[in-house]
Amino acid sequence: TRLLRLVIIGVGVLCILQVALNVSLRLALYKPQPAPDEVICVNKTEDMCKLKQETRQYLQKGWLYFRDSFYFISSVQKTWAESRTDCQQEDADLVIINSREEQIFITQLASDRLTWIGLQEVAGTEQWIWVNEAPLTDRFLPFLNIKIEWVPVPV
Repeated sequence: TRLLRLVIIGVGVLCILQVALNVSLRLALYKPQPAPDEVICVNKTEDMCKLKQETRQYLQKGWLYFRDSFYFISSVQKTWAESRTDCQQEDADLVIINSREEQIFITQLASDRLTWIGLQEVAGTEQWIWVNEAPLTDRFLPFLNIKIEWVPVPV
């Protein structure tokens, strides 16, 4: 009986030591994972910082910001094709007017100079399309009431 009592006490002590070891290892090695909402917040913060930095870079280069888009008017006169190439080299394109507000903004922005927009005539037709290949509609473009013709650009 004495031997049995020693074995039971020994096993009990070993169990207590094992529990203590498990708890201490768990506390030492456990790194809490953020809740999914916290991860989203961290990612959104990083995205916002990146967006602010990109916005600052565009504004420093002379781009203008209006309703989630950036606009640039070059001081160098070029052909439509050259202008579009310049835009594409900046990961942009000639402007596609999507709203009355954007049209007013562009009109005011370009009021004192010749500017190109992303509108082109389909070869051999009198139909016009935007650079994204969407057809031209007359929903907010009052210049459709005038005769459509190219304005000569000084060379």
